[in-house]
Amino acid sequence: MSTKSKLPGPALRKIMLWLLVLFLLILAAGVAALTAVGRESRESEWERSCQAIEERLKSLDNSLSSLNLYLADLMLTSTDVQDILTQQDSQKRNAAARQLQANLVAHGELIPGYYNFFFYDSQSGVEVFCYDSVSDYNACTRLRGWIREQAQAGAKISSNFLWEPVSAGKEAYLLQCNQLGSAMIACWTPCNLAFSFLSGTVPSEESFYTVLDKDGTLVFPKESEEIFMSGERDKLGRYSQEFTMRYGDLTMLVVDRPSGYQKMLMLFTIFFLVTLGIVAGFAVYTLTYFQRYIQQPFQRLQDHVNDFASTRKEAKRKGFAELNMAMAAFDSLVDQLNELKIEQYEEKIYLAKTQLEFFQLQIKPHFFVNAFSILHGMAQKKEYARIQQFCITLSDYVRYLFRDGLSMVSLEDELKVVRDYLDIQNIRYRAQSALGEDIPPELLSVNIPPLLLLTFVENAVKHSVEDLSMLAIFIQAQPVHQEDGDSIRLTVSGNCSGFSQEDLAELNAPEQNLPSSDGLHVGVENVRKRLSLMYGVEFQLHFSNRGESSVVEIVIPNRPDLHS
Repeated sequence: MSTKSKLPGPALRKIMLWLLVLFLLILAAGVAALTAVGRESRESEWERSCQAIEERLKSLDNSLSSLNLYLADLMLTSTDVQDILTQQDSQKRNAAARQLQANLVAHGELIPGYYNFFFYDSQSGVEVFCYDSVSDYNACTRLRGWIREQAQAGAKISSNFLWEPVSAGKEAYLLQCNQLGSAMIACWTPCNLAFSFLSGTVPSEESFYTVLDKDGTLVFPKESEEIFMSGERDKLGRYSQEFTMRYGDLTMLVVDRPSGYQKMLMLFTIFFLVTLGIVAGFAVYTLTYFQRYIQQPFQRLQDHVNDFASTRKEAKRKGFAELNMAMAAFDSLVDQLNELKIEQYEEKIYLAKTQLEFFQLQIKPHFFVNAFSILHGMAQKKEYARIQQFCITLSDYVRYLFRDGLSMVSLEDELKVVRDYLDIQNIRYRAQSALGEDIPPELLSVNIPPLLLLTFVENAVKHSVEDLSMLAIFIQAQPVHQEDGDSIRLTVSGNCSGFSQEDLAELNAPEQNLPSSDGLHVGVENVRKRLSLMYGVEFQLHFSNRGESSVVEIVIPNRPDLHS
């Protein structure tokens, strides 16, 4: 009693399992790499943002410092201020006030930013103010009134050259005041304009920023108050930083909450899991299909071969008659397999031959409707001599059309049938259309598919100008020497109306089935399919315009084995 050896696991199953393991490793590496790259990119972006904020704050500090020096110098050395304080004549004080206002306006235009100025002398009651073109006028007027009240009460508004945050209605301002005796000069700028650079500098849409005074109270913007008051400041995380100003008595807090990056990582993980599921499902399907339709039949075949080998060994011991019968049965099985393979090849060849004949037969009836129309028209006019001439030319033409659809023809024979076709058209229309040829003598014997040139000549006649005598067709042949073999380039051009841009896009589209419900592209599509069946991908068919002429260029291999 013999025992069958246990087969090892199928190679395909091992490959699939290794692919799944490899995909899992790639998934883990991809997630880890995305996390590391995302964190590094986030930190780099955060550092660039913080550096940009520091540079912009430094620029703002420089402007505030320049204004501090200007206000101090104005109060101490300006003759306009001295005239306002000392002149008893009201007209001279008013003139000095107007000159001071002009000086403030001119200086305000020199400093980048939006600043408002207000000079007030509580003793004489002289007021000079100028507002920028962007700040809210009513809010600035309220702030000016508040400063006047503070000056009249003798209160000191600011000190130590520090700009302090103040509120006027819903707006927050940075304010600086310089006092000298009964006079004072104030300058302020809206916080939303002074810190406008933050909207384009914060790292992401999830970021927020706040401007706090020295007591930690929110100054600007009001939209961050809800986030700030909800305790977010106590759990800011790694992407947060405080910035201080040298000439501003406040602190700016910038916080970035990278929730968008976490969402992107989650979406990336989901995408990989879905892809993994698809790959796993395909692997299971492939393994099942392989086991049912490939592994099991081969297993049965191997069992039969093992049984045959065992029987053959037994036959060797008992005689040759049984062995010869078994070998004859096995040889018969091999012969049947070979015959089945040959039948499959022959069936494919027959199918290709049938398709080729069908495409060529589709071209042949294309001309007959016109031929019958010509005969009918000449019979009505009783032009019997022209009918006889026409029938002789037509008989040669039809004999050419009904030759074997698979046999190749020489280029010289194809040119002759083109001439016969143009003669038929000239007889019909009483015209003399011109045909030009540029064919080297050595190429006249080259074999080409039948009706190759005639199809495009027929299209040129069909789309020619109304007077056929004006039609001129030119056919050119050139040898093409290439590394992979010699070819022949055939060019058909005509002075009929050129192709439209839409037709060129359709005709030159690669592997494009041309719309043929209206019959316009039937011949072109059949020529393309015949060339594809004969030459595979080793041909070129290109349509273009040259001036007002249409041009068709065909490149086909020039190999005798294809034309035998």
